[in-house]
Formats: sequence, C-alpha cells, structure tokens
Amino acid sequence: MMEFTHEGAVRYGFGFYNPNHAAALIVMLIPTLWMMRSLLTRNLLKILVLVPELVLYAGLALTLSRAGFLALIVCATTWGFMSHAVTKNETASGPRKIKRHSCLPGALRITVPVCIISLVALACGALPRFLSWITNPDQSFLNRFKVWAGASRLLADNPFGVGKGLSGKIYTSFYNQVPHASYRTMVNSFLTVIVEYGVLWGFLLLAILMFAAFGLLAIWRRSRTDGSIIVGQVAACLFVSLLAGIIAGMGSTCFDLEILFNSGKPIYSPSNDRLQDVLLLCFASMIFVCLSVCIKTRWRSMRKLVIVSCTSSLMLLVSIMILGTVLDYVQNGPQIKVERQMDNSTWAIVQGNKSEGSVLMVLPQHGDIQEIMRLREEYYPAFTYSVPLSPPSQIRDIIKNTPDNWKILLCGTNSRYLEYCGNKQGILYKPESFASLELCPKIDSVYLSSWDEKGNNGMWEQPLKPLNIPIVYLESY
Repeated sequence: MMEFTHEGAVRYGFGFYNPNHAAALIVMLIPTLWMMRSLLTRNLLKILVLVPELVLYAGLALTLSRAGFLALIVCATTWGFMSHAVTKNETASGPRKIKRHSCLPGALRITVPVCIISLVALACGALPRFLSWITNPDQSFLNRFKVWAGASRLLADNPFGVGKGLSGKIYTSFYNQVPHASYRTMVNSFLTVIVEYGVLWGFLLLAILMFAAFGLLAIWRRSRTDGSIIVGQVAACLFVSLLAGIIAGMGSTCFDLEILFNSGKPIYSPSNDRLQDVLLLCFASMIFVCLSVCIKTRWRSMRKLVIVSCTSSLMLLVSIMILGTVLDYVQNGPQIKVERQMDNSTWAIVQGNKSEGSVLMVLPQHGDIQEIMRLREEYYPAFTYSVPLSPPSQIRDIIKNTPDNWKILLCGTNSRYLEYCGNKQGILYKPESFASLELCPKIDSVYLSSWDEKGNNGMWEQPLKPLNIPIVYLESY
C-alpha cells in the first residue's frame, strides 16, 4: 500500500503509486452499484449492495483525491437526473404516478452519495482538501493549467506528435515556468496521448469516446419513450461510468500508455505498474462495452452518430491547436519542433530568428533549462538549437557525429564531453568540472555564475584569460 502525505494527513493509494489513480478506479465502479440498487426490489438485496458501496466511499475519502471527489459529485448529479428521468415514466396509476413524477427520488440519488462521502471525508479530515480547489487553490491545482497550456503549444508546433514518453521531458525542458518542477506527462491522460502520438491518433481516441457517449445518451433517450427501464438504467450506468473515467483521466495521467507498453525497467515498481495496467485495461474494456451496446442498438442511426462524433472531435482538436498557436504568439516563446533522425534518435529543434549557424545543446541532468533558453535568447538568438533527447549513453557518439561547423553547448557536468568535440567549438555554461589544458583551445566561450557558490570560477579564469577566451559572468541568472 502506497501512502502520500498531505499537511500531516495520509493519502492512501491502495497499491497504486498515486492515490488519484486509485480514486479513478473507485469512481468508475460506484455507478454499477447505483444501478444494482435502483433495479433491485427487495430491501435485503439493496442493503447487501449498499455495504460494498459504503466501502468504496470510505476508500475514496482516504485517497484525498480532489479529482475523485469532483468526479463523484458530477457523476451523482448526472446519475440522479438520468435515472429519475427513466423511472418516472414507469406505468402506474393514481397517487403512485404522482409520486413517480416528483423530483424527490432524483434529488435523493444525488444528495445521498455526496453526503455520505462528505461525512466520511469530514471524519477523516479530508473535507478541507476536497474543497480547497475552490476555497484556496494550491500550486498543485493551478500548475495543471500551465501544463495544459504548454501541451497546446506542443501540439500546435508538432501536430504529428513528439514521440512516446517525451511530452513531459520536452515540456519540462522548454516550456515549464515553475522552478524545480519536472513532469513526466501532461498531467492529463488524453492530452498526453494527443501530444505524444499526434492529431491522427488523438482524433481517433476522441471520436471513440464521443461515439460511445453520444450513443449511450441516444439509447437512454429512446428508453424514456419506449418505457424500457432496465435498458435506460444500464445506458445511464455505462454513461456515468464513462464520464467518471473521462473526468479522472482529465485530472491526472491515470491511464498511462507508456507504462502499458514499457518492456524495460519499471517506471514506478513492478506492482505499481501492473495496477496501472489494470486501471487502463478496465477503462478500455468499459469503452469497448459501451461501443458494443451502441453499435448493437443504434445501428439505424450509425451515420448520424459517426458524423456528430467526428465533427466534435475535430472541433476540439482544432480549438486546442488554435489555443497553442495564440499562446506561442502572445508569450513569444521558442517554437519546438521534434524530429526523428535516421538512427532513430529524437531531437528537439529550436529555430533561430536567422540562419547564422547551429548549436548542439546537451541537456543537463540537473538544473534549470529555462536559464539556458534565456542565455540563448540573449547571446545566440540567430542560431538554431538542436537538442538530442537520447539517453546519456548515446550523447558521446552524437557529439562525435555532429558536423564540424556546429557549436556544442555543454552545461554543468556535461563539460566533460568537451574531449569528444573534435574540431568543433564548445560553449560551456556553468561548467562544474575543469577540462585539461590541451582542450582549452576548443572552447568558444564560457558562461559562469557571478555568485560562484561552488568555487568553480577560479579554475576556469586562470587558464582561459591568457588564451583570450571570452568569459561572461551571468548576473541575472
């Protein structure tokens, strides 16, 4: 069992690496229990179903997941409306018919689950966190919007995708405005897929989701006129479960394709990764069931559903790309083009405002990439930067194979790669290890911090000044 702490409280993940992912599974399961209680007639059977439902409420409260709590409120409201709209048309006569048409059953279906989870959350001390996204939003909540804005810029610059598992790394390197924060994904399951795999796969994903949602709504709507209560309740249950998964996926990367297709070292731990696979396959299976139900019962309206789903998906993707283009223009930031080379290595290309030359920049394993990008804007705005996104084991060969007319920007501990530059000139940014005197003529310029917290400046100043190699002290970085 994994536990996250928040302000002294314990967040339970129930085996998942992230408690938000456990909450996603819980909110997708709860609507099934709502449907079972709604269809059962004997009170004893309803009580037997209520017991695991209460357990899931308690589990959701212990995760302290705001996305899960929000999904529960939205799903309870949707379920109360849809379920009541179906059952109120049940054939009856006299006073019973009037009772069926009242709004009390629907209101109870909405308020009872929310009240139960609120009471459990209050007892666990979790209610303030559940409401904090309204009363006092923290950086964990607010930073998501910055990441999603960066995702729209990434998609606008790379409509065919940046590559599997690279969205978070590219965002952290070139778009992130939050100091000391790094991201592996776009903190949104669907945006991560769209940014990494491109608009074609993103369009397919959105079209499938919208086809399933619109199809279930059509089945539910028809059941109201046909008087098919069971069909209507099943359609409502599937729609609400799908809605819960969509809300959970929008608030976190709980459906992680990189983990599912990762055959190397586990991203979290073997048990955590397998639970992530179960969660993703559960959501995929639910989508498959929804599609099967829609195709079987709505085949006469298939053309209309396909047109509506595809049009909605296309409009959503176009809106995201337009937003990214506008943000690129407003923020006047660099446009990052991701290219795959012949050797299957992936590079991020930062275009200069002129074509005066090319710089190969080796990303530091630690440090603020935004500082380096500001260095580029101030001293090398006309150069095109090429940044290999390959693992460190391949960097040496990449530097060796770079054309001789390129410059090599080495940051921090990467200054040790200076010996592999050959005839290429090296630019050193806050180097942390001194190159041998024989390598000094290969240095084009050195950028040192004026603070010199680690005392590295002296070992560079003495050998470089006699060679007239420019040394720039970075006052503003």
